[in-house]
Amino acid sequence: VTFDGQAPPGPGSIYFLPQEAAEGFPSRPATGDFDKDGNYKVKTFDPGDGLMPGKYTMHVECWQTPPNMEGKPVKSFVPAKYQSAASSGFSVEITTDMRSKEVNLDIATK
Repeated sequence: VTFDGQAPPGPGSIYFLPQEAAEGFPSRPATGDFDKDGNYKVKTFDPGDGLMPGKYTMHVECWQTPPNMEGKPVKSFVPAKYQSAASSGFSVEITTDMRSKEVNLDIATK
């Protein structure tokens, strides 16, 4: 994950929302927590187990001031466009014959 082609401003998460499961596979959402360098591995059931075969849309979270129970104002590093899978433009398809896949996401903030 990069922001304007550079390392992210901090750690965050990518959410993978299933759109269509591959035949014979369940439709399961997944997440990937990225570090300060933007590296991540996807988790469906267990850390690093990856995605079930199918088609996914994605959205990203990276907080300067995260949501909280105290009612303090929140501030995201991620523009609203990328906070929703419907508008992010990020998608990926995983086929049954894939052993791994690198997916690079660049968040445009300007």
